[in-house]
Amino acid sequence: MRYVTLSLSLIAALTGPALLTPYAYARTDDAGLKGYAEEMNLSIDQAKARTINQDDAMMLSRRLQKELPDSFAGMWMEHYPTFKVVVRFTGDAQAQLARYTKDPRYVAQSAPRSLQFLLATQQEMAAQLAAAGIKFEGGTDIKTSELTLRVYDAGAARKALAKLLSVVDFIRIEEVKGIDPSKDFIQTTDISGGHRLDGYNGTHFAV
Repeated sequence: MRYVTLSLSLIAALTGPALLTPYAYARTDDAGLKGYAEEMNLSIDQAKARTINQDDAMMLSRRLQKELPDSFAGMWMEHYPTFKVVVRFTGDAQAQLARYTKDPRYVAQSAPRSLQFLLATQQEMAAQLAAAGIKFEGGTDIKTSELTLRVYDAGAARKALAKLLSVVDFIRIEEVKGIDPSKDFIQTTDISGGHRLDGYNGTHFAV
């Protein structure tokens, strides 16, 4: 399934269309529409019908993050099997989305936890790993409301995160094999949501 993610975080607000549509064909200019139509095997008119005003989508994402921080759980675009913008909430997702838009291209979906809580947990995870001197690459998966974590030594990571892991169950830890552990991580992980943290030796930063 192809989808385009909206990167939403407590650290950095959405700052431009590139975060909304990293693929050139998803732009709304003529060249972008033509490329999108070719990629999706659509006519230009069909491609136009599928496009959505990016500014409106970004404004909505910012508004939801500001006004519903305890329930808004993220947003992304899907192109298969039909075009839609999925908007996730804890609680009554349909009722919350209906307060902001009646556009049928926006589809409400329930989530187990808010994006604000997910990212706050991510920051705590990063701080604990950095304090323990553990190299890591982490990100958010807004489609599952989980955190992703790649490390060279899963056992050491779990030990450093023992207290955190005793109270949350949504951190997926992957041990990377066949790579020199003295090397820093190369940013290759596909993060659904676009918010990535990397760190080592007491530092961590968002990309």
